[in-house]
Amino acid sequence: MRLNPLYLFFVLALVLSAMALDGNSSASEVDAPLILGEEEAVKLALTRSRPLAARTRRAEIALHQAESAGRVENPELRLTDLSTYYFTDKFDELAVGLRWDTPRLGELAEDREKARLDHAEEQARAASFGVGLAARVRRAYARAAIGTELLRLAEERLDAETKRATVVQKLVEIGAKPVLRLAEAKFDLTDAKADHAEIRREASEAKAELSRLVGQSASPREGDYASPRLDRSPEDLARLATEKRPELAVVRQEAKWRDAYDFAERMKLVPWFSFVEAQYHVDTGRTDYGELQLAFELPLFDWNQGNVRAGRLGREGAGLAIEAQRDEIGEEVGEALGRYREASARFDEAAEVTAAYVAEVDALRRQAEQHGAADAEALVEMELKRILAMRRLAEWRLEAALAFADLCEAVGVVEVAELAEKR
Repeated sequence: MRLNPLYLFFVLALVLSAMALDGNSSASEVDAPLILGEEEAVKLALTRSRPLAARTRRAEIALHQAESAGRVENPELRLTDLSTYYFTDKFDELAVGLRWDTPRLGELAEDREKARLDHAEEQARAASFGVGLAARVRRAYARAAIGTELLRLAEERLDAETKRATVVQKLVEIGAKPVLRLAEAKFDLTDAKADHAEIRREASEAKAELSRLVGQSASPREGDYASPRLDRSPEDLARLATEKRPELAVVRQEAKWRDAYDFAERMKLVPWFSFVEAQYHVDTGRTDYGELQLAFELPLFDWNQGNVRAGRLGREGAGLAIEAQRDEIGEEVGEALGRYREASARFDEAAEVTAAYVAEVDALRRQAEQHGAADAEALVEMELKRILAMRRLAEWRLEAALAFADLCEAVGVVEVAELAEKR
């Protein structure tokens, strides 16, 4: 049976079309943004952050180094009096010994506490970076989520301004409005277009920032964002910050190292062993014998007074450093809490007033439409007032959300559940 070439061409075309459609479908699935909630975005960013992983790895390295710090050095096996004469003639003499370089008084403890301090600092850097990254994600998420709402309101304003310019132009044509009113309407329309473009750019940048932080194209879940609610006292937040933030742990470990450093530096003024060596001599010409060698370091020239004074000042100031760090954390939390409470109070007050105002405007507009008591421009003006009120509310909501992210960073929390509820 002979196949028709046209039939083969038709089948090949169908196969290629199916492959192309399948490829386009796969590409669209890959390019589709990931829809995330705020906490999901934070967790994903923390999981995928390579800078955070690198800092965490350095902290793990410092931990293992701290486990090996402060150990007693191994002794040396020493062979002396070796000679090629043993191989060319006969064995004569050999000495076998162990030499141990003794640590100074307090040296091992100081090395151990210094290694632990290095680990605490690396751990603090990793923890601080993680908290800061979570706060950056929350800011980007709030800008993206509320930016979508602002963009919708900007589009509504643009539509209303376009409608008003059209209405005013018709009224000018019939002589019901002066030409100057048309110029004002066109100016308002131009301002609405510029405002819409600016808000669209900001919303796009916020989504791009969110995508960069989570490691792939992402968008906030529609209607997911909730305003924070915080019912904690400043003292409670300061107490929580001292538990969560790593700086205080670093200062406390530094105090331990300062104490060990002070003791080690003072002990350098005490004569102490440099090394201890025990040998056993094998001698064919006389009786075998053992030997013990000791060496002492005498502080005759270097009295180490500078380091001794530095150690004493560091040890005496350790408590002051802890309290100073506690006060600094308390001040940062207090300032962040003040900004959040101010922004939150402004938003709460505006939410109540705006809801009543919008309801009143909507009622007046419906009444005017039913009874024909207002002209078309007045109706558009009412709509613009409603849009402006909703926009101000969204902007204050964004301000409160950004202040809340700053507060989370100041307290040192990653999850909102550790700090407050969402409403």
